[in-house]
Amino acid sequence: TVNEECPTCSGLGWIASKDTVITRLENWLKRFRVKNNDRRLVIQMHPDLVDYIKENRSKLINGFMWDNKMLIDIKDDHKVSPEEFKIYSKKRKADITTIV
Repeated sequence: TVNEECPTCSGLGWIASKDTVITRLENWLKRFRVKNNDRRLVIQMHPDLVDYIKENRSKLINGFMWDNKMLIDIKDDHKVSPEEFKIYSKKRKADITTIV
């Protein structure tokens, strides 16, 4: 599904589904890789999304890292919304989420 009930507001609102957020992340990484040569990234996401990736979609991230010769660390952060992610470059030592 594209949307799911918001866990923060007890289902009163809708947020993007975990798979939708992962697709956005994958598209972001592909666009970033074409334009930049940074190879070590840290991705911060909501803990529920990190758990979902580790349990269900780890092959996707590992395959992307292998295919693009990148090292991606996924970290949980309660401050990040369940439908967002933040990406930091270890090379630049800065948030690069908005550069793509």
